[in-house]
Amino acid sequence: MKNPANSNIYEANALSVLEAYAGFVEATPEAMLLIVGEEAPSPAARDALTSSADRLGFKRSIAWLHLREAADAPTLGANDLFTITEGLDPVALIALDAASCTLFKEAYRCDVPLDTRTRIFGRTAATFQDFNAMLQEERTKQKAWSILKHLQKA
Repeated sequence: MKNPANSNIYEANALSVLEAYAGFVEATPEAMLLIVGEEAPSPAARDALTSSADRLGFKRSIAWLHLREAADAPTLGANDLFTITEGLDPVALIALDAASCTLFKEAYRCDVPLDTRTRIFGRTAATFQDFNAMLQEERTKQKAWSILKHLQKA
């Protein structure tokens, strides 16, 4: 870990979050986009999201957060999500499934509609009922892309 005294305050906060939640978050302290799912996204979903993020200007500056380490493990709670999001301080958010949307709703005490673009605590967000399922059909894949495109304005 870098010495926080040699870093700026934002990097120090991000580093402490990454250390505390190492089993759940994969990122660098400079991550600008936080992608949250109940579990780690499928390889196809991860490739699609990485490609989309690159096209939208995030250039692999992505933080990946899965709320559950394993299928039978407990999930992170609303306070954990709030701590991670505020510690990393991304400019945009993606909630990949209903569980992550619900947790954002609890963490930030705001409405988080599904399958749309919205704002969560001042951040542009793309929210999905089930992003993995949307990749299965061309029509829903196009809808997902139309939602993600709005992150470019973040």
